[in-house]
Amino acid sequence: QAMFIDGDVLYYAIAAVSLFVRPGGALDAETRERATTIYLPDRSIPLHPEVLSTDAASLLPGQVRPAYVWRFELDAGQVVRTGLELARVRSRAQLTYQQVQAAYDGDGQLPVNVPPTLPEDLARVGRQRQRLEAERGGVSLNLPEQWVEHGEDGYLLKLREVTGVEEWNSQISLMTGMEAARIMIAANL
Repeated sequence: QAMFIDGDVLYYAIAAVSLFVRPGGALDAETRERATTIYLPDRSIPLHPEVLSTDAASLLPGQVRPAYVWRFELDAGQVVRTGLELARVRSRAQLTYQQVQAAYDGDGQLPVNVPPTLPEDLARVGRQRQRLEAERGGVSLNLPEQWVEHGEDGYLLKLREVTGVEEWNSQISLMTGMEAARIMIAANL
């Protein structure tokens, strides 16, 4: 995914992996059966082959890739107009949640080709969406990230608290899913 915020307009690009999967083919069948990435204690089994998910279909920095680009016009976080198109995008940078959080907290800097207002814009929109979620009676379970490491005496469960940036990004992902559902319902799909 890639994001750009310009005032009250948010652009959200999601890799168009579907363009790499032939409908009715073996990969399509396997993807439908698997339905999601499977996370195991010591590894994961990705939904799509890594040659797609981490390379050819991934929005890697500096590479031109097909993506579904959402354009949300917002008013205090509320979606007032949505646009969606298939486009070719070139991501500026690959950022981690911790990197953006550090920039937001004043403990780090983002690459020069990333708009310096990104962390503050993400916080603003994310908090507006959190407020709207609370108003509609929604709930987010911001549980710690969990993973298992193999140690000398067996396996160890590790925990990491979710950052504000992750929570705000989740709100934008949820908004995108809600708008996708609204579009599909309106089209009777």
